[in-house]
Amino acid sequence: MQITHPFHPLRGKLFPLLKTRRVAGVERLTLRGSPDGSLTVPVEWTDRAPPLFCEDLTIEPPLLDFRCLLQLADLVESLDSDTQKDLTDEDS
Repeated sequence: MQITHPFHPLRGKLFPLLKTRRVAGVERLTLRGSPDGSLTVPVEWTDRAPPLFCEDLTIEPPLLDFRCLLQLADLVESLDSDTQKDLTDEDS
């Protein structure tokens, strides 16, 4: 397996696949990282990820993936609610 995620520090490196499992609805791959251990990554971060819809077409891939934008919105919302909670706790 090759890590393909653009921001992963091991991008481009090849690792033997040890096992596949589903955690919280996400398919994850356990890869042999070193003699001392292994690493687990989502299948989307590897060359085993299903192709994007635009890879089969002759169009440019989207600048931002919709699923990533939804995850970002959820993160910002949770951070905002945590901040509001902290401010309310300080006022008490």
